[in-house]
Order: sequence, then structure tokens, then C-alpha cells
Amino acid sequence: MPTLNEDICYAQQEKRLAITVPENLSAHWLTEFYELLAVELSLDNTEKQEIFDSKTGTWVYLTAKEIFFKDFNKHAGPQSSYSSKSKLLESLRTLYCAFIDPKTTANQRSIIACKIQEEVAECSQGFHDRVNFVLFIFNNPKNMDELLAKVRFSLVDQIANATAQINKQGIHVQARFFAIAQVYDFGVWAINEDDIYLQAGSSKLSDQDIANQLEKHFSDHYGLFSILNELRNQIESLVVAQGYNGKYQEGQEEYRYGDRSKFVELIKPFITINDDELFEMSMAQKTLGINWKNINRALLKKFSEEGYVHLSREEATLLANLPIDENRPIDPKTLTTLIPNGHELAECLEFFSEWMIEQKIALVIAYLKDKTAEDQEAALAILTNQAPQLTIKLLKSQAHLRQLYFSTAIQKNNVASVKTCVQVGADINAALPLLFREDHKSSTLYWLHDHPALIATITSAGMNATISKGKYQGKTIAETLTNTKKGRQLLLENPALQTLLPETLAHRSDYLKQANAEKQSINALEGFFKKVDPLAMQLGQYIVYGDLTKTEKLLKELLKTNPKRLEKLLTEKVTVTDYSRRQSKKKTPFQAALCAWDDELCKILVQHMSQDEIARQYQEIFPEGHQKHFDAQTPFNFSAIVDAITSSNEADLQQALNLEPNNTVLWRKLEQFRADFTERSYQEAVFNPKHLMQAFKLYDQHFNSWSWSQRDLFWRQVIGYTQRFLPANIAMDFARGRYYRVDEKSNRIFNFRFGECAIFPLLYDSLSELGYTYAAAPSGRAVPEPKRLLSKGVREASRFNIQIIQKIQPCETYTALSKNENLHHCMTNSSFSTVT
Repeated sequence: MPTLNEDICYAQQEKRLAITVPENLSAHWLTEFYELLAVELSLDNTEKQEIFDSKTGTWVYLTAKEIFFKDFNKHAGPQSSYSSKSKLLESLRTLYCAFIDPKTTANQRSIIACKIQEEVAECSQGFHDRVNFVLFIFNNPKNMDELLAKVRFSLVDQIANATAQINKQGIHVQARFFAIAQVYDFGVWAINEDDIYLQAGSSKLSDQDIANQLEKHFSDHYGLFSILNELRNQIESLVVAQGYNGKYQEGQEEYRYGDRSKFVELIKPFITINDDELFEMSMAQKTLGINWKNINRALLKKFSEEGYVHLSREEATLLANLPIDENRPIDPKTLTTLIPNGHELAECLEFFSEWMIEQKIALVIAYLKDKTAEDQEAALAILTNQAPQLTIKLLKSQAHLRQLYFSTAIQKNNVASVKTCVQVGADINAALPLLFREDHKSSTLYWLHDHPALIATITSAGMNATISKGKYQGKTIAETLTNTKKGRQLLLENPALQTLLPETLAHRSDYLKQANAEKQSINALEGFFKKVDPLAMQLGQYIVYGDLTKTEKLLKELLKTNPKRLEKLLTEKVTVTDYSRRQSKKKTPFQAALCAWDDELCKILVQHMSQDEIARQYQEIFPEGHQKHFDAQTPFNFSAIVDAITSSNEADLQQALNLEPNNTVLWRKLEQFRADFTERSYQEAVFNPKHLMQAFKLYDQHFNSWSWSQRDLFWRQVIGYTQRFLPANIAMDFARGRYYRVDEKSNRIFNFRFGECAIFPLLYDSLSELGYTYAAAPSGRAVPEPKRLLSKGVREASRFNIQIIQKIQPCETYTALSKNENLHHCMTNSSFSTVT
């Protein structure tokens, strides 16, 4: 395989910052830096919020700007007792100069501010780590070796983040990974050699464990093609920062001679390339953009000719003769050494992105030939993520690969991949038990209706297959079809499908009579399988995502251009999924907003609806009124998880806090709680705020008797997990801070007021973020541990209750309408005020 020259490819490089600190720097530079950061972060200095002052042990009221200054001074101010303050100030001084430098872009200034804010509330060591990390981002490579060092820095950061993001001591974890990467000669610098808390958050990992993780990641992602692609990306980042906007498009400002000169100056230190090869030109000799194909070739040439990588004679010959030519046989063994794994295969296809699709497929087929089924599956999984269209064409042409991928998709319940395989030739009958499970049945029926050719491939064996899980468990496909409306319609439309029914069903005429009767009751132009208006789906998605701006824009555009379509959209029921993966099933936009208690969206929607329509839709959701529904809602029973936390020892608590799956009673109870609460939330059509109210109350009840580990665990993984199921509009209240949610549409966003993360969208592929590593505090912060921010839980329960009452209040308008009271009177006497 291509052998990297470790003396070059892992060589430690000089720390070369683009910014130097002038000798005559203002004596007030730190205060000026505070102010500039506060402006960049748009920190409010008017509204005060309650926070806990750990020094005095009291609750105090401060503005967001005051909190930021207070936290910053704790680390670097005159009263700071941090042992490495002089080194921290040196780093901050350099960062300040970078921030005010005219060459620093707006995006780079935003990165500096956000990264500092991210760690400012934590310990001084962690804050110092973060400041130094930001400085590393501003390293200014002057040659290929230094550019390669940035590639290694990025790789270490990727693997460090995989562990750091699920840990409350994430910055120390990240710093430790870099420290170990330096010791084990991965060619990067430690972020902060003075961090005395390097073990915090990763104490159960030995240095060798971390070194092994780094070795595996570099083995997968620091091969020839991976490096070349990343070097090209680094060069692109450099030119983008200096004004490169991609290939010229009509209407875009043209590249001038000065732009060309600037780009040449940026690129030439890394590769040898003629100016006429560096740019794509039009027939009129106008610069269209940078010729990245030629840059790739120049990078490869430099790497091979200057000894960065050694290729065998056979590998060099094969590489020079790519793409594969069917008239020129290749040695499979040489191909395997040139491209040693699936990651490098994907990177090779990216490197040669200009190839035709047939040429790419030929390379993949040649690579997969003679591989084990396990290796083929692994490579296909990587390709599916990085080159989906290529994978589809490959599966269509290669039956044995299709069958392998199809079987794996069924095992992993990957319905999208299953359908892809079926549409390119896989046997649908093997997948029917999965496709007709409760969660997939409706979409499967629409899919089959739209693809009648697939129905023709269904066999009697497929119709008799039994569903193994869910609502239809134990039923055959035939029984499921005859016992559901759309299933009966599918049978009615396809007589050939009727002939496949088992004898016990084939001689029954009642299901066909029922299907005909049901068909007569449906608008003939629409039918059971009517196409949902794409705009109805779009509007429904805007509603459950809480996107007031896009909703309002769409309504206004339709009111102006197509009022009849607007009227229809506001009565059409669609099924959409919110951020918590909870489905809003068969609801109009107004009904979806009602179910989320989104008073602001309701107010906008009813402006375009008649009184009768508002009343009708309201009554469908709340036949006995919203207040009676709210009163009847009951909270989740948290007793099992409370008891488990109460009775657990410190070791089990720490394992749970560190999100280390294990066989303890506590971990099993947490897993059961997550499953039970998810199921309960998915069953409730209308958001139930009493779950979170109860969680806050329980936190208060146990506050004095619990240890901080118990409090932290309940806060993050019970209160936080409950918050994963908040409707979008209420999630925004937590993200922005209740004191800041006034009548400003700009505040309807998911970004936390403090810090750069967001409450939504959620992560589902790892135990991280909301409900695992933090909960959302009412002040607009993502908080791993509530020691300094959270007031007593009973107070939060009360405040949250008031918030919900304020959101429910406008529903009195719709209650009155449902009782045929006057709309004008209702609207003028109802408060649609946002929570403050």
C-alpha cells in the first residue's frame, strides 16, 4: 500500500501565527476585548436574570453582558488567582490582536467570540484550553509541511470530539487527546501543557487507549487520497477566506486581475503550478474559477515526487492508468494495496470526481471483487453515506452486491435502503414483513400505489408472510391489507393481487364490498391515494418546526397569488414529524399549532380562516374544550427512576453521568425510563406540559437529600430527556431564556442565548447533548450541572405552569367561536401575548 514518509508526514511543525502582538498595545486591551466580544455576541445589557453566585452563596440579578464580564474576570481579571494567568493573558493578547486585525473575516471573529463564550463559565484551566485551541485555528501555514500539520490537527480534533462531546469535562478531554497525540508522535502540538485537569472526564481511558483510538482513526483517514482531498480542502478554505466564491455564476461579480493575483499568492507556496493551469477561463478569457482538478494533480505530483509517499512500481503504474479500461486488465492485488480500505475507496472517487459514473462503478466493482462478504458490506455502507447515487447505480448492475446490501438493510430495519434495493431488482417479498410494520405501512401503501410494477412481483408466499413486531404482530400481509382502508383499496385496484390471497380470504366478498363503499364516500378526483399538496406538507413542517417567519411568508405569498389554494391548504390534513420524531398525524396547520400550544402561530393562521372553520377544527381537537383536556392530562410516573437514582452508589452514578453503558440497575432503569417516556410522549397528540412540571417538582423534593451526582444525573438525563419532547415553540423559550422571549420574531430560534449550541435539532446517533449531557436552564443555557444556574425546582415548576397558562389563554377565543360567539368580540378581548 502507499507508504507515507513518517519523517515528513508526521513531522512537528513550527507554531506560526498570522498575527503578532505589537509592543505598543493599549494598556486597556482586555477591557476593549470584553466590549468587542459582547458586541459580537449581541449580549443584552438591559434585562436581568437570576443566577447563583458561588462566592457569596446567594442569588443575584445580572444582565447577560454582566454575567459574561463576571465570568471572564474570574479567569483573567485583576482578582483572578489562576496559577497560569500570565500565560492565559499572553494567549488572550494574541487573540485580541487577531480579532481587531483588518484581515480577520467576520466569520473568524464570530468563531473567536463563540468559542470563548462556550467555555467562559467553566474552570480557568478549561477556559485556557479553549483560548489556546482557537489560537491553533489561526495558525498560518507557509508551506506544504505546515499545511499537512493542519490536516493532522483536524484529524485529532475529530477523534477527540467523538469522546469530548458526550462528557461534561469535554474541553479537558480534548486537551488530553492533543497532549497524547503529541507524545505519541502524531505531529501535533498539545493545546495546553499546563492543564492540571487533563484526566478529568477521561480517567477511565489509559494513554494507550487514546493512542489506539488515534491510530485507528489515522489508519482510516490519513491515507494517500484522504490526505490529498483534505489538503485541497485546506487550500480552498484559505482562498474562500480571502474572497473566493466558487465557480463564476451568471449575476455574480466577476473575478478581477487582483483576485487572481491574490489567489496565486495564496496557493503557490504549497504546489508548483502554472498560472494558466490554475484557473478555468471562458472563451472570452474571463476567469471562471480555480481549476481544482489541476490542483489535485499538482498535489499528487508533489506528494509522489518529493518523497511524502512511496508507491510501488505496480501501484504507480496503476494510478497513472486510472480510470480502469476494460481493454486493459488490472492486477486486483495491486488495486487492493493502492486502495487499502473502504474509506480510501470513497476518497479516491472524490479525488477523481470528474470521472463519468460508469468509470467510478468500474473501479468499485474491481475493488470489491474477491473481497469477503463482510468487507463488501463495510465498503458499501461507507459508499452509501458518501456517494449515494453511485451506490444505487452499482446495486442496480450488480445482483450479488444488491442481495448482500438488501439483506443487511432488512436486518437493520433500514426501510429507505430496502426500498432502494427493491426498485433496482431485489425481491420485495423478503422485505414485506418489515415494510408492513405499523410505522412503515402507510408509506409502503403509497409507495406500492405509485409503483404498480413492484406489485406484480409480489407472490402468494409474500402475502402469507407474518409481521413480527408492532400493532400488526402475528398478522399476515394479506390480513393487514384486507383489514385496513388503503389496503383494501390497493386490492381493489389490483385484481392480480386478489388472486394471491389465501383461501380463507379469497372467497370473502365483504372486503371488496367494503372497499367499493369506501371508495364511493371519497372525492373521486382525490381518491384514497391522492397526492398531498407539496405546499401542505411544507406548511405542516413549518408548523411543527415552529418556523413562524416561513409560515407567515408562505401565507402572505399565497394570499396574494392564489387565495383559493391558501384556503385549501388551511383545511388539508397532513402527517409530519417534529424534532422529537413525534408525528403530528392527519392534522391541519391550525390543529398542529393547537396541539403544540403555539399561541403565536395560531394567531397568524386564524387571520386567514373563517369563524366556522376555526370552530370546526378546534372542536376536532378539543371536543369538550381545551381547559377540560388540559385538566385531564396527567404527569408521567417518574417513581422508578427516582428510586433508582436515590438508591445508587457513587460509582454507578459516575458511570451513568459519563454515559458508559453497563449492566448496573441504574443504567437499566435509565434505559427503561427513556423507552417508557418516549412511548408515552408519542401516544399524546396534544403536548402534555405536566411531565416537565412534575420533573421540576421532584428535583426540588429531593434536592436536600440527594448528592450533587444524583442531582446532576436527574437534571441531565431525566429533566433534560423530558425536554427532548418539547414542542418547538416551548423549546425556543428555554433556548432563548424566558426573560427574553418577548414579541420579537427574531427570538423564535433554537440557539441558546449563551453558548454556540442549539436545543434543536436533536442528535439521535449518540448519547449526547440534550437529555444526556445537559438540560436546558430557563436562562437560555445548555447546562450540564445546575449548581450555578438553577433555582429550586418547585419555583421552575410554577414558572413553567404560568408559561403554559399564558400559551393556553388565547384558546378561549376558539372556545368562544365553537359556541358560536362573535369573532370580533373574541379577538379584541383575547390576549395573544408571547411569554415574557
